Amino acid sequence: MTNEELTNAIKDAIDDLSDALPGLLEEAGRRLQEGRADDALRQSFRYGARIVAFIEKEKLKRKIEEGAVLPPQTTIFPTEPGAYWYQPVGLAHVLLVEVRLTEGELTAWWADRPIAIAKLTGYWRGPIPLSTGPGSR
Repeated sequence: MTNEELTNAIKDAIDDLSDALPGLLEEAGRRLQEGRADDALRQSFRYGARIVAFIEKEKLKRKIEEGAVLPPQTTIFPTEPGAYWYQPVGLAHVLLVEVRLTEGELTAWWADRPIAIAKLTGYWRGPIPLSTGPGSR
């Protein structure tokens, strides 16, 4: 994502918030009058958190596209073939695993056979981008 695309995405999010803000303020005021201040406060925090999460997600996408960082470590299984770092539960070390599409299912070579990645419990990070440095060709 380019700077211009990121800027446009942030502007769109701000516009969406600006359009929704009068309604949110009215709703918050009504809830305050009804004695439901906690609900009003929780709702406003939810919207603020969504905007912050959106902006942070876009920033992370940009860094990933620029090759600056890998996606964060997660327990969510890979959704596409590629090279991933995988740390099995209970092990301190991390393994480089190649995820392949085998008979319509994502698999990794484990021990001496392909195994469905859904059966592997642990932490994933990737896909690892291909190297573009010297000697990578």
